Amino acid sequence: MKGGGEIPLPDARTPPPGRGSRPTRLWDVVVIGNDLPGLVAAALLAKRGLRILHVDHGAPHDRHTSGGFRLQSLPMPSPLPRASRSLHAVAEELGVLPMIGRSMAPFPGGLQILLPSARIALPPSADARAAELARAFGAAGPGLAREVERLRALADRAAGLFEDAPPLPASGLLERWKASRFIGRATGELGPVAGGSPLLLAIASLHRLSSRLEGGPSALDFSRATAPWLFEPARPPDGGFVSMLRASIRGHRGDTLGEPDAPERIEEVSIERGRFAGIRLEGQGAIHRGRIGLVACPLGAIAPLIAAPRLRAALERFDERLPAERHVATWNFVLSEEAIPPGLGELAAVAGDDGEVTLLEREPARDEDGRIASGLVAVKASRIAADEVEAKRRVDAALEEAMPFHERHLRHQARAPSRQAVHRAPDGRAPATLPIRSPVSRLLVGNAAILPGFGLEGTFLAGGRIAALAAEAVARVKL
Repeated sequence: MKGGGEIPLPDARTPPPGRGSRPTRLWDVVVIGNDLPGLVAAALLAKRGLRILHVDHGAPHDRHTSGGFRLQSLPMPSPLPRASRSLHAVAEELGVLPMIGRSMAPFPGGLQILLPSARIALPPSADARAAELARAFGAAGPGLAREVERLRALADRAAGLFEDAPPLPASGLLERWKASRFIGRATGELGPVAGGSPLLLAIASLHRLSSRLEGGPSALDFSRATAPWLFEPARPPDGGFVSMLRASIRGHRGDTLGEPDAPERIEEVSIERGRFAGIRLEGQGAIHRGRIGLVACPLGAIAPLIAAPRLRAALERFDERLPAERHVATWNFVLSEEAIPPGLGELAAVAGDDGEVTLLEREPARDEDGRIASGLVAVKASRIAADEVEAKRRVDAALEEAMPFHERHLRHQARAPSRQAVHRAPDGRAPATLPIRSPVSRLLVGNAAILPGFGLEGTFLAGGRIAALAAEAVARVKL
């Protein structure tokens, strides 16, 4: 089978398969969770004519409601499509490239880095960056400017190498061997990411935040994960990437279940004869059947939903192949506009004495209906953390550094629901990768651990690859 026939658009006669309804058809692919690789694959498969059911399973959406405000859930700015080949390709196929181009405005002034000894900006212009570094570091400025421009050039050099790259993420022994050879060759050709100045150490911390991978960056993964947004960071499209991809699934006659304030939970992942067969939602007796399952969330979130002890244990062991001891923790703060001091940019990285930065992203505050709240701003603060209490202490310290006396202007604060893992590559080399095929037959993996190290670029790269393998798997499954 290669895709399915047309599905009626939801209306009064054909309600979507939410709570209280019973499934009336078989889906080609059932997608569980909101991790972007799986959502990218689901949107592409729906566009190509396959029947898709996506269930958020309570995973974070782009925004959440707290204290009467609509706040951002997921951290990190984005590269513009022209700086991300995989994002551009996916958006073009889905037909959303014009919309993204209109809504993804760069952060004014670029990224600002707050060091203990200096506050500097990295504007999009190379000449402006050089002038800013000379102002901040005096005689050391020109040398730092050359080092920063070398980092900027890595993205262009790596893009050329990727013209002949093997499929990533790899699937199967031969592909993994080819991928390993490519990574080794490309890393050697690009050279090391050197430099031990406070500025470059802060950039290395930003890379860990954007790549979700521990350790110092190699030139290859830095050029994919961090360089595309470091020098011209932009806000994600209106509503965020999760919302954009879910809308694309629905627009191509797929079904999506769960909303930010009304998530949908799965009670059972159905396994028949050792193979994925479908899902059962909480409060429902019937199974929503699918030819193929795609896990777009941590495997630990669905392993307990499988009744067979052997398969459940196999999934748990599979999930441990790419360990994560720390996470990206995010908090939201709503403050009066008076809290923002002159000269503070809308995107700022505050260096901490623990070697990690706290990334601050600012936008106008919005109420629950999405209307701008007059006189208020919303600040999203993200940092890598092993301990939540210590992370919150350091976030508060970073806010005080960037916005002295901010507490007197604070109107609301909330812990964002996202908790994104920072992985540790078993062999110490990026990009680390997990196999797309899970230990459960007909259950593929499309979560954030599939291709860590490449950041948002890797998310869209992995989504395209997963879509191709899922389509092949669907074609092999007999009715």
